[in-house]
Amino acid sequence: MDILSTALWIGLTVLSKQSIAEPFKQFTEETENVFWLTLNVYHEARSENLVGQMAVVHVTKNRSIKRNLSIKDVVLQPKQFSWTNIIPKKRWLPLDLKAFDDCFRSVQLAYNGYDFTEGATYYHHKSITPYWADSYTYISTFGTHHYYANYSQ
Repeated sequence: MDILSTALWIGLTVLSKQSIAEPFKQFTEETENVFWLTLNVYHEARSENLVGQMAVVHVTKNRSIKRNLSIKDVVLQPKQFSWTNIIPKKRWLPLDLKAFDDCFRSVQLAYNGYDFTEGATYYHHKSITPYWADSYTYISTFGTHHYYANYSQ
């Protein structure tokens, strides 16, 4: 586990008032994936319903598979998820632990579940139309976001 993951994990541990040593006992690659997926859902979709949050999980996982990158590397790629570009790292720690827990539960449900996004790798809020939207196949709308796939990759 790298220093950024460690720092965020310790921060969450302190915020949740757990023993700092306890979470590290079972830290595996899957745990790290769930951790970064939960952070991503928290910052991208915490106000979404369960389906909207799960759709963000699937998009992130689909990008990881298509690009042969770890979940963390996908989340931290430049200009992929807005929160990693506009929120300073020192503010990445979730302050709303109830919302973070809800996001964690969405990740748990979606992690090994059926990908109802049909392989979507892109999404945007339905109030905007980004320049790239016409370049991909529209899949559906989940929550407040439109989802797309690039089947030519």
